[in-house]
Amino acid sequence: MWKPSKLTLFIIICTMSVCAGVSIAFINWDVIESRKGIFKELQQPILFVLLGLYFLIPYVKKLKENSSSKGSK
Repeated sequence: MWKPSKLTLFIIICTMSVCAGVSIAFINWDVIESRKGIFKELQQPILFVLLGLYFLIPYVKKLKENSSSKGSK
């Protein structure tokens, strides 16, 4: 399995956050208000948010590992 570093995870999380923000900016809100095609319009921003959260979990685990290893020295 792929074991990315803290820096790589941080860059991926930041990239996913920026992509989610940009894709939210391009949502056609008229479609949302008409209640037709809501899922299609929100699919991409939701995907980016979920991917950011997916990579956030191993990032936090690595931070905890580093802080516990520094505390034991």
